[in-house]
Amino acid sequence: MRPSARADPEAFASRALGFRDLAADSSSLIVLAEIGLLASALARWRLSTTAAVAAELRAGDRGEGCGEGRGEGCAADGRPDAGRQPDSEAPFGAVRVVEDQASPALGADGKPLSADAGLVSLAARLGLPVLSEDGRILRAAEERGLDCLDSLVAVELLAAAGSITGEQAEDGRRLIRARSIISPARAAWAGAVGLAAEKFG
Repeated sequence: MRPSARADPEAFASRALGFRDLAADSSSLIVLAEIGLLASALARWRLSTTAAVAAELRAGDRGEGCGEGRGEGCAADGRPDAGRQPDSEAPFGAVRVVEDQASPALGADGKPLSADAGLVSLAARLGLPVLSEDGRILRAAEERGLDCLDSLVAVELLAAAGSITGEQAEDGRRLIRARSIISPARAAWAGAVGLAAEKFG
């Protein structure tokens, strides 16, 4: 779920604490690695993704894909950020790659799906919540009736479940806010989910 006037943080938190598997986008995997919580996320959830998303992660590790609107792991000038220190205890290779078939997933028009659409298609097929920082992916997931969350909500859930300490959670929130522009609505939603999750966790 994303923040909205109709969203119920308690109902979402109650469901979310029961999540065991998530369909994960490269954006959130990169954020969790950068803030040092990917290992904790992998210990809590089985994170699955598509081959296209896995290829994006491999390209990022090689310093490819910077610029052209792709800011993950890139310095302000578009070059790879040498200061980025991914969570070395939980490499992206621990994320499960799932495909419908050997060939790329196809849309209704017979053309291969984009990485974003392919991830939402995978989540819908397996009935998985979607983990992403990308608003387009989150909207597409919601349109298909799927639960969804971003890294800020993931930190709240990990803390409520006892998967990370309060100090780790605070550091995670601070680092996410330092690397991204977080809207007041998004921050309020994550905080409300966190408070609700503490009641159930």
